[in-house]
Amino acid sequence: EDWREGFVIGGKYTRADVFRVLGLEVNPVAQNVGGYMIDAKSNSCPIFVTYHKSDDISESTQYEDHFIDPSTLHYFSKSNRSMESNDIHFFLRAGRGSGARMPLFVKKSDDEGIDFYYLGELTPLANSFREDRMASKGGKPGPKVVRMDMQLSDPVPADLYQYLQEV
Repeated sequence: EDWREGFVIGGKYTRADVFRVLGLEVNPVAQNVGGYMIDAKSNSCPIFVTYHKSDDISESTQYEDHFIDPSTLHYFSKSNRSMESNDIHFFLRAGRGSGARMPLFVKKSDDEGIDFYYLGELTPLANSFREDRMASKGGKPGPKVVRMDMQLSDPVPADLYQYLQEV
């Protein structure tokens, strides 16, 4: 009953596993993927979130992705994106019945290794998209990003939700 088109809710998967299940022809280098990768051929965009980020990563990747509740994720695009960016257009179309697939994979921190928990399919909420800037330590404006809320197809299981929230 927790099976969702090749993945099991709460199951753990590497990026390579995800790309294989989604049928991507190439297995991209994880560092090149970052938080998400759009594949036009499969009409999919797996989302990868490290919930608690290390303090020593660059400011341009200190995204403040977080759950609003077990069914809603507040999410940041990659840096240097605006409402005019191609990936933001993909997200907006995904929220309008385009058949695009946006599976969510989350790990608590990098200390957990390379496996992510599959938490379900995301639908972006079009009215939540906002251009913003990343926080910056030097007082200068950080890179542009687009913030958005996304609805999960299934609420995160309570025990996993609690585990991911714990610091």
